[in-house]
Amino acid sequence: LAFEPKDGAIIYDKIVFSAFLDEMKKFDEIHICGFDTDAGIYKTAMDLIENNIRPVVLKDYCFSETHEFHDAGMCLLTRNIGEKNIK
Repeated sequence: LAFEPKDGAIIYDKIVFSAFLDEMKKFDEIHICGFDTDAGIYKTAMDLIENNIRPVVLKDYCFSETHEFHDAGMCLLTRNIGEKNIK
């Protein structure tokens, strides 16, 4: 990992666009980061919203293949989940 998670943090690996899993429904808020801001991070955030879970995107720990893709993902995330959900 690129950072040290808090003690007790639950970390999931993903193999599809979205990291959303049914077992996440027990949480009110989930912090997300990783590769492909414009695809996987975006899809996961939208899936969380659709399941009444607050996504918090850790923007300094997200990236994409290009700056343009990352910036596009961040633009759409800001529009669709709100600036207050991006840290």
